[in-house]
Amino acid sequence: MNPRSLYLAGGWRRTETTLPVVNPATGETIASVYTLQRADVATAIHDAHAALPAWRGLTGKARGDYLLKIVHAVEQRGPEIAERDAHAGQFER
Repeated sequence: MNPRSLYLAGGWRRTETTLPVVNPATGETIASVYTLQRADVATAIHDAHAALPAWRGLTGKARGDYLLKIVHAVEQRGPEIAERDAHAGQFER
């Protein structure tokens, strides 16, 4: 199972360590993700705060255009997302 990369500072990143993503209903590992060290998390938080003024400076239309790109990406991955969501709901409540 190939680990999912992390999106940081405008690019996809892989690290030396991974963490399994486990379905709580079955105990099955359904994915794997790369992990970050504390310093990398602090850098990511700093970068997010630094990006906020530029985001605030965009027009509503420009922000909407970005959000529509996200919508289209989610729509393209709809079956995969639905499959994962269906498995996530299998645990006892």
